[in-house]
Amino acid sequence: MSQTSVQRVLMVGAGLIGTSCALALRQAGVKVWLHDLNPEHLQQAVQRGAGRAGLPEGDAQAPDLIVVAIPTPAVPRQVVELQQRYPKVAITDVSSASEGVRRHGRHVGVDLAWFVSGHPMAGGECSGPSTARADLFSGRSWFIVDEPGLHPAAVQAVSELVALVGARPVRASAAQHDHAVALTSHVPHLLACVLAAAVEQADPLVVELAGPALKEMTRVAASSPAMWNGILQANAAAVVARLRPMIEQMHSVVSQLESVQIPETTQPLSAVDEVLSRGVAGRRRLL
Repeated sequence: MSQTSVQRVLMVGAGLIGTSCALALRQAGVKVWLHDLNPEHLQQAVQRGAGRAGLPEGDAQAPDLIVVAIPTPAVPRQVVELQQRYPKVAITDVSSASEGVRRHGRHVGVDLAWFVSGHPMAGGECSGPSTARADLFSGRSWFIVDEPGLHPAAVQAVSELVALVGARPVRASAAQHDHAVALTSHVPHLLACVLAAAVEQADPLVVELAGPALKEMTRVAASSPAMWNGILQANAAAVVARLRPMIEQMHSVVSQLESVQIPETTQPLSAVDEVLSRGVAGRRRLL
């Protein structure tokens, strides 16, 4: 049985992340209510033991924490509705962009003192509760927003949530998070889609010869386009800031490769060598 102050959680959204989080909380002995506008997702999550369907009613059943696991653009208005129903209750989300959500939230009337932006660095290319699992967040980083004005009790509740699901808390400002996740998640997804799109109408020989490298690099391109369109819009400025130097670097590579006439020289091309060498260094840092 959980020994934390978080004993009752309302999970709004029963997709992959919401159901996985609910399953992990149930394993920790936390009571979970599930709410989702998709009745099929809700039924699947309940059948998997992620919690009970419905909204908690009455002071005795009021949640200690609410987790909003729905598409990023819909988060602010959903938080406003929840705060009207459950005032002064800690609320967090799992959005891939934080600064835009908080800015929009302020505009529509979110009480930001009780809304603690969060983002688990875990997921998969398949969505829905059928692929959810309780250990999805085990050992993974989970961002917790570090901004002025947050109520300590709200921050504590979200910190306890992260511990309960086995994740590793990472504190950062909303801007720091968005800039970092643009490079660690959003740009890689976009590049994977661009690469996979080149395969769509390529010669059948391309598919026949495709090896593990191409398949692994394009794996995340199978994720929901609608969901990712919203994510990229929510973090557009940070994504553009990360993409521009990459585009400039690729322009330099293309220009040098276009100048090659007799590919027998042993002298490396500077722009090409820089990309390859920095790639090795960056990969080593990740490992």
